[in-house]
Amino acid sequence: MAQFPLSESEILSLAHAMSSGYLANPTIFPNSDESTLDTLIDEYGYRHNGHLCLNAALKLATEDKNDALDALIAFMKVQLVQAEVDTAARPTALALIGWGPDSGGGPIASPGKPRSFETAQRGPAGAVIFDWKPPSDGGPVRTYVVERRDEPAEGGAFGQWKQIGASLTPESHLYNQPQGVTMEYRVFAMNNSGESEYSATIPVVL
Repeated sequence: MAQFPLSESEILSLAHAMSSGYLANPTIFPNSDESTLDTLIDEYGYRHNGHLCLNAALKLATEDKNDALDALIAFMKVQLVQAEVDTAARPTALALIGWGPDSGGGPIASPGKPRSFETAQRGPAGAVIFDWKPPSDGGPVRTYVVERRDEPAEGGAFGQWKQIGASLTPESHLYNQPQGVTMEYRVFAMNNSGESEYSATIPVVL
């Protein structure tokens, strides 16, 4: 005697074969209930399609959730780097935001000087991108810090250097920078042991 199929596709194939056989041979199968069988086949098809739609929606929802999580992680890392820079003189203050200083196994050297600091691209509305090469010596870099100072509109000595960006990679995208004035930019690297020398200074007018 044949065995009842186990997979959904085989079960559905058998159901369609039974329906077709009942319809074509009513005298051989006088007690068959083809109408109920067809109703149940249609109900299964409807539920199966709904299941496929839910799976597709779940996949999209999972992708959206993962994208949102990736964006959250990326932003948190940037904010934590900025917080580490802000509390460089008092790293224990990081505990206020649930973070803490690096607890490495031993002392490391301060990083070397960032190399080949240059303007990679200037965009509209005060946007500018800088890139540079990592230090060729010293300890590992934990953070890069970009600073800027401005020349007064009437000319004269430049103002004080101010931190305007921090980056985990040798690249910085800056927005809403002053336009129509001369500015100077530089970058330095830092880790828990200290700061590097400053890179070369770049003059920029947007």
